[in-house]
Amino acid sequence: MSAAPVVVSIGANDPWNAAGIGLDLLVLRDLGLRGATVVAGITAQGPEGVRARWPAPHEAIVAQLNALAALRIGAYRVGLLLDADSVRTVARALAERDAPVVVDPVFSASRGGAFADDAVVDAYRLSLIARATLFTPNAYEAARLVKYAVETPADAERAARDLLRLGARAVLVKGGHVDGDEIVDVLADGDGITLLRDRRLTVEMRGTGCILAVCAAAALAQGHDVVEAVMRARHEVRSRMLTAIELGGMRVAR
Repeated sequence: MSAAPVVVSIGANDPWNAAGIGLDLLVLRDLGLRGATVVAGITAQGPEGVRARWPAPHEAIVAQLNALAALRIGAYRVGLLLDADSVRTVARALAERDAPVVVDPVFSASRGGAFADDAVVDAYRLSLIARATLFTPNAYEAARLVKYAVETPADAERAARDLLRLGARAVLVKGGHVDGDEIVDVLADGDGITLLRDRRLTVEMRGTGCILAVCAAAALAQGHDVVEAVMRARHEVRSRMLTAIELGGMRVAR
Protein backbone atom coordinates (compact mmCIF):
# COMPACT_ATOMS: atom_id res chain seq x y z
CA MET A 1 0.00 0.00 0.00
CA SER A 2 1.49 3.37 -0.98
CA ALA A 3 1.99 5.85 1.85
CA ALA A 4 0.78 8.95 0.00
CA PRO A 5 -2.28 9.37 -2.22
CA VAL A 6 -1.76 8.83 -5.93
CA VAL A 7 -3.56 10.72 -8.69
CA VAL A 8 -4.61 8.48 -11.58
CA SER A 9 -4.70 10.11 -15.02
CA ILE A 10 -7.08 8.37 -17.43
CA GLY A 11 -6.79 9.57 -21.01
CA ALA A 12 -4.72 9.61 -24.18
CA ASN A 13 -1.10 10.45 -24.87
CA ASP A 14 0.35 13.46 -26.65
CA PRO A 15 3.73 12.54 -28.18
CA TRP A 16 5.10 15.97 -27.21
CA ASN A 17 3.78 15.69 -23.62
CA ALA A 18 2.37 19.17 -24.15
CA ALA A 19 -1.00 17.81 -23.04
CA GLY A 20 -2.59 14.53 -22.02
CA ILE A 21 -1.37 11.90 -19.58
CA GLY A 22 2.31 12.71 -20.11
CA LEU A 23 1.81 16.34 -19.11
CA ASP A 24 -0.24 15.20 -16.11
CA LEU A 25 2.72 13.18 -14.82
CA LEU A 26 5.08 16.13 -15.21
CA VAL A 27 2.71 18.45 -13.34
CA LEU A 28 2.05 15.96 -10.55
CA ARG A 29 5.78 15.47 -10.01
CA ASP A 30 6.18 19.26 -9.73
CA LEU A 31 3.40 19.27 -7.12
CA GLY A 32 5.13 16.57 -5.10
CA LEU A 33 2.61 13.85 -5.89
CA ARG A 34 2.90 10.47 -7.54
CA GLY A 35 0.93 9.93 -10.73
CA ALA A 36 -0.34 6.72 -12.27
CA THR A 37 -1.80 6.36 -15.76
CA VAL A 38 -4.50 4.48 -17.61
CA VAL A 39 -3.91 4.74 -21.36
CA ALA A 40 -7.33 5.04 -22.96
CA GLY A 41 -6.09 6.11 -26.37
CA ILE A 42 -3.11 6.94 -28.55
CA THR A 43 -2.76 10.08 -30.65
CA ALA A 44 -0.25 11.32 -33.19
CA GLN A 45 -0.31 15.11 -32.93
CA GLY A 46 1.97 18.10 -32.81
CA PRO A 47 2.21 21.73 -33.92
CA GLU A 48 0.36 20.95 -37.16
CA GLY A 49 -2.60 19.36 -35.37
CA VAL A 50 -3.88 15.81 -35.05
CA ARG A 51 -2.52 13.31 -37.61
CA ALA A 52 -4.09 10.10 -36.27
CA ARG A 53 -5.79 8.65 -33.21
CA TRP A 54 -6.67 5.19 -31.89
CA PRO A 55 -8.89 4.35 -28.91
CA ALA A 56 -7.56 1.65 -26.60
CA PRO A 57 -9.46 -1.65 -26.36
CA HIS A 58 -12.07 -1.19 -23.68
CA GLU A 59 -11.01 -4.32 -21.80
CA ALA A 60 -7.52 -2.81 -21.64
CA ILE A 61 -8.90 0.30 -19.91
CA VAL A 62 -10.58 -1.83 -17.25
CA ALA A 63 -7.54 -4.08 -16.83
CA GLN A 64 -5.27 -1.09 -16.25
CA LEU A 65 -7.62 0.33 -13.62
CA ASN A 66 -7.80 -3.05 -11.88
CA ALA A 67 -3.99 -3.29 -11.92
CA LEU A 68 -3.86 -0.20 -9.67
CA ALA A 69 -5.81 -1.85 -6.84
CA ALA A 70 -2.86 -1.83 -4.41
CA LEU A 71 -2.43 1.95 -4.64
CA ARG A 72 -3.92 4.45 -2.24
CA ILE A 73 -5.72 6.50 -4.88
CA GLY A 74 -6.52 10.04 -3.83
CA ALA A 75 -8.26 11.18 -7.02
CA TYR A 76 -8.86 10.38 -10.67
CA ARG A 77 -8.39 12.81 -13.54
CA VAL A 78 -10.23 11.89 -16.76
CA GLY A 79 -9.04 13.53 -19.96
CA LEU A 80 -9.27 12.65 -23.66
CA LEU A 81 -11.47 9.65 -24.48
CA LEU A 82 -11.65 8.80 -28.15
CA ASP A 83 -14.93 6.94 -28.60
CA ALA A 84 -18.30 6.57 -26.93
CA ASP A 85 -17.58 3.06 -25.65
CA SER A 86 -14.46 4.39 -23.87
CA VAL A 87 -16.58 7.06 -22.18
CA ARG A 88 -19.12 4.49 -21.01
CA THR A 89 -16.38 2.07 -19.92
CA VAL A 90 -14.69 4.69 -17.76
CA ALA A 91 -18.04 5.78 -16.31
CA ARG A 92 -18.90 2.21 -15.27
CA ALA A 93 -15.45 1.63 -13.77
CA LEU A 94 -15.49 4.85 -11.76
CA ALA A 95 -18.93 4.04 -10.37
CA GLU A 96 -17.21 1.25 -8.42
CA ARG A 97 -14.55 3.54 -6.94
CA ASP A 98 -14.76 6.06 -4.10
CA ALA A 99 -12.04 8.66 -4.76
CA PRO A 100 -12.90 12.13 -6.16
CA VAL A 101 -13.07 12.39 -9.95
CA VAL A 102 -12.20 15.41 -12.10
CA VAL A 103 -13.56 15.05 -15.64
CA ASP A 104 -12.18 17.36 -18.32
CA PRO A 105 -13.93 16.67 -21.63
CA VAL A 106 -11.70 17.08 -24.68
CA PHE A 107 -13.71 17.44 -27.86
CA SER A 108 -11.07 19.01 -30.14
CA ALA A 109 -7.34 19.72 -30.23
CA SER A 110 -6.12 23.27 -29.74
CA ARG A 111 -3.90 22.93 -32.83
CA GLY A 112 -6.73 21.57 -34.97
CA GLY A 113 -8.59 18.29 -35.28
CA ALA A 114 -11.81 16.94 -33.82
CA PHE A 115 -11.82 14.21 -31.19
CA ALA A 116 -15.51 13.87 -30.32
CA ASP A 117 -18.41 12.95 -32.56
CA ASP A 118 -22.03 13.25 -31.43
CA ALA A 119 -21.97 9.75 -29.92
CA VAL A 120 -19.07 10.72 -27.64
CA VAL A 121 -20.84 13.89 -26.54
CA ASP A 122 -24.01 11.94 -25.78
CA ALA A 123 -22.04 9.37 -23.77
CA TYR A 124 -20.63 12.14 -21.59
CA ARG A 125 -24.10 13.55 -21.09
CA LEU A 126 -25.71 10.21 -20.26
CA SER A 127 -23.00 8.50 -18.21
CA LEU A 128 -19.73 10.21 -17.34
CA ILE A 129 -20.83 13.64 -16.09
CA ALA A 130 -22.70 11.97 -13.25
CA ARG A 131 -19.43 10.42 -12.01
CA ALA A 132 -17.67 13.79 -11.71
CA THR A 133 -16.83 15.45 -8.44
CA LEU A 134 -15.77 18.34 -10.69
CA PHE A 135 -16.60 18.67 -14.40
CA THR A 136 -14.48 21.23 -16.30
CA PRO A 137 -15.66 21.96 -19.88
CA ASN A 138 -14.63 25.04 -21.79
CA ALA A 139 -17.34 27.14 -23.45
CA TYR A 140 -17.20 25.18 -26.73
CA GLU A 141 -17.50 21.83 -24.94
CA ALA A 142 -20.28 23.10 -22.70
CA ALA A 143 -22.19 24.33 -25.76
CA ARG A 144 -22.03 20.92 -27.42
CA LEU A 145 -23.29 19.28 -24.25
CA VAL A 146 -26.19 21.66 -23.55
CA LYS A 147 -27.02 22.22 -27.24
CA TYR A 148 -27.07 26.02 -27.22
CA ALA A 149 -24.46 28.71 -27.72
CA VAL A 150 -22.19 29.63 -24.81
CA GLU A 151 -20.80 33.02 -25.82
CA THR A 152 -21.16 35.20 -22.71
CA PRO A 153 -20.72 34.77 -18.95
CA ALA A 154 -24.52 34.68 -18.65
CA ASP A 155 -24.61 31.78 -21.14
CA ALA A 156 -21.91 30.03 -19.12
CA GLU A 157 -23.95 30.41 -15.92
CA ARG A 158 -26.96 28.84 -17.59
CA ALA A 159 -24.85 26.02 -18.99
CA ALA A 160 -23.17 25.36 -15.64
CA ARG A 161 -26.56 25.00 -13.95
CA ASP A 162 -27.83 22.68 -16.70
CA LEU A 163 -24.71 20.51 -16.52
CA LEU A 164 -24.97 20.34 -12.74
CA ARG A 165 -28.43 18.82 -13.19
CA LEU A 166 -26.80 15.91 -15.06
CA GLY A 167 -25.29 14.69 -11.81
CA ALA A 168 -21.87 16.30 -11.30
CA ARG A 169 -21.21 17.59 -7.78
CA ALA A 170 -19.64 20.75 -9.25
CA VAL A 171 -19.19 22.23 -12.73
CA LEU A 172 -16.58 24.75 -13.85
CA VAL A 173 -17.34 26.29 -17.24
CA LYS A 174 -14.04 27.84 -18.29
CA GLY A 175 -14.21 31.24 -19.93
CA GLY A 176 -10.96 31.36 -21.85
CA HIS A 177 -12.78 30.96 -25.18
CA VAL A 178 -15.38 33.65 -24.38
CA ASP A 179 -14.52 37.09 -25.80
CA GLY A 180 -13.67 39.92 -23.40
CA ASP A 181 -10.82 41.72 -21.65
CA GLU A 182 -11.17 39.45 -18.64
CA ILE A 183 -11.68 35.72 -18.24
CA VAL A 184 -14.77 34.72 -16.29
CA ASP A 185 -14.90 31.12 -15.15
CA VAL A 186 -18.26 29.99 -13.78
CA LEU A 187 -18.30 27.52 -10.89
CA ALA A 188 -21.63 25.88 -10.03
CA ASP A 189 -22.15 23.60 -7.06
CA GLY A 190 -24.76 22.85 -4.42
CA ASP A 191 -24.25 26.31 -2.90
CA GLY A 192 -24.98 28.18 -6.13
CA ILE A 193 -22.90 30.08 -8.69
CA THR A 194 -19.48 31.65 -8.17
CA LEU A 195 -17.90 33.89 -10.82
CA LEU A 196 -14.11 33.70 -10.89
CA ARG A 197 -12.59 36.66 -12.74
CA ASP A 198 -9.04 37.28 -13.94
CA ARG A 199 -7.34 39.68 -16.30
CA ARG A 200 -6.84 37.95 -19.65
CA LEU A 201 -3.20 37.15 -20.31
CA THR A 202 -1.74 38.03 -23.71
CA VAL A 203 0.15 34.74 -23.97
CA GLU A 204 -1.08 31.31 -24.97
CA MET A 205 0.01 27.81 -23.96
CA ARG A 206 -0.84 24.24 -24.94
CA GLY A 207 -2.38 22.04 -22.28
CA THR A 208 -4.07 24.63 -20.05
CA GLY A 209 -7.18 22.49 -19.61
CA CYS A 210 -5.11 19.45 -18.70
CA ILE A 211 -3.10 21.41 -16.15
CA LEU A 212 -6.20 22.86 -14.52
CA ALA A 213 -7.88 19.46 -14.26
CA VAL A 214 -4.89 17.56 -12.91
CA CYS A 215 -4.06 20.33 -10.41
CA ALA A 216 -7.65 20.27 -9.18
CA ALA A 217 -7.45 16.48 -8.84
CA ALA A 218 -4.19 16.85 -6.90
CA ALA A 219 -5.78 19.32 -4.49
CA LEU A 220 -8.78 17.03 -3.96
CA ALA A 221 -6.39 14.13 -3.29
CA GLN A 222 -4.72 16.28 -0.62
CA GLY A 223 -8.05 16.82 1.12
CA HIS A 224 -9.07 20.26 -0.12
CA ASP A 225 -12.69 20.98 -1.01
CA VAL A 226 -13.80 21.66 -4.58
CA VAL A 227 -13.73 25.45 -4.31
CA GLU A 228 -10.20 25.48 -2.91
CA ALA A 229 -9.13 22.91 -5.51
CA VAL A 230 -10.41 25.13 -8.32
CA MET A 231 -8.69 28.22 -6.90
CA ARG A 232 -5.36 26.40 -6.59
CA ALA A 233 -5.67 24.96 -10.09
CA ARG A 234 -6.48 28.32 -11.68
CA HIS A 235 -3.47 29.91 -9.97
CA GLU A 236 -1.20 27.12 -11.23
CA VAL A 237 -2.41 27.52 -14.81
CA ARG A 238 -1.72 31.25 -14.83
CA SER A 239 1.70 30.79 -13.28
CA ARG A 240 2.66 28.23 -15.91
CA MET A 241 1.36 30.38 -18.75
CA LEU A 242 3.71 33.17 -17.65
CA THR A 243 6.73 30.83 -17.51
CA ALA A 244 5.98 28.68 -20.58
CA ILE A 245 8.72 27.89 -23.08
CA GLU A 246 8.82 27.62 -26.87
CA LEU A 247 9.06 24.06 -28.19
CA GLY A 248 8.79 23.27 -31.89
CA GLY A 249 6.61 26.30 -32.60
CA MET A 250 4.36 25.78 -29.57
CA ARG A 251 4.32 27.41 -26.14
CA VAL A 252 4.24 24.61 -23.58
CA ALA A 253 4.51 24.35 -19.82
CA ARG A 254 8.04 24.39 -18.50
